[in-house]
Amino acid sequence: ISVPVLGRAHPAFYYPDPNRFWTKTRAWATEAYSRAGVFTSEDDALSMFMLVNLLPDMVSDSTSLIPRFPSVMPRLVRILDFVRPRLVVALTHPVFTAITEALPKGTKVSRAETHRVGRYSPVSVGITLADSSSYVLANAPNHPSWHHPVPETYDYLAKLVSMARSL
Repeated sequence: ISVPVLGRAHPAFYYPDPNRFWTKTRAWATEAYSRAGVFTSEDDALSMFMLVNLLPDMVSDSTSLIPRFPSVMPRLVRILDFVRPRLVVALTHPVFTAITEALPKGTKVSRAETHRVGRYSPVSVGITLADSSSYVLANAPNHPSWHHPVPETYDYLAKLVSMARSL
């Protein structure tokens, strides 16, 4: 499939880190798009994938994000409004919960769907904003830097990509 892309993957996706976060994130994107039948090459998958740090500083622990979330929510809303993604995956459940609790007024949230991914139970919801744009919001089954992905992780991510494509 030949789909227009914005460009090449950002060089940060190739940063070597001790937890192999970037290696695992690349695998998540590549496998998700490949299993959903969208892209088979890593370059194509990564050119359509964006990872956003919601804090203005480099923090490696999302628990520090939660108390600061009300102050960063406007930034997230601006990013979503500008980029218009079809799929947003929160890497931790507390971040997923904070996003759903801080959505702007007029936002419609569909009934949560719980998935089974190994021993994890990630949740996804459909989000429709006041301007009628919509996307799938999901939480990751496990954070890429914490564990090796269970085999079902890639199938779950592919299902999310397919759900987002149907919007």
